Amino acid sequence: MVTKWVDYSNKYGFGYLLSDGSTGVLLADGTHLVLCPYHQRVTYCAEAPQVASFPQREVPASLSIKMGILEFFTQYMQRRLLEGGLQPTSPGSSGEELTLRHFAKSDEALLMVFSDGSLQVNFYHDRTKVALSRWGGETLLTFVDGQCQSATSPLDALAREGWAPPLRDRMVYTLHMLHCL
Repeated sequence: MVTKWVDYSNKYGFGYLLSDGSTGVLLADGTHLVLCPYHQRVTYCAEAPQVASFPQREVPASLSIKMGILEFFTQYMQRRLLEGGLQPTSPGSSGEELTLRHFAKSDEALLMVFSDGSLQVNFYHDRTKVALSRWGGETLLTFVDGQCQSATSPLDALAREGWAPPLRDRMVYTLHMLHCL
């Protein structure tokens, strides 16, 4: 889940910090870079599904400007932005780093869609978050409230048992944002 983000998409790109400590940037030219400090690897995606992965110390010189942007965003987020309310998670073992595919901003929220099909919506006014992801064949919904407390439930269980009005309202807005992509 994204715990911090910074938007300089008009000039450089959109940077994000994940709860596993990885940082990524969707650059203004549409390419992606992700740094996973745990695996000490950098993943570069010029065009999906073409992905290249390098040891952190062996990134090609042709990517030095893009790495500079990623490193700037990483330092900026770590030093200047508050945590987003989630406990750190372990890095994935699949070897494939999560990359941001699309993002959209409205007056009320930020929507982020990732390479694994997961999505996250951050609501500005009350600092809540909604995330949808897949785990073990199930679709999970994670809700982070305004006090940074998170709860995760299978989506089908929520559909059976009913939604609390605040969560239902956020899901309706999430669907609205997805339709606008």
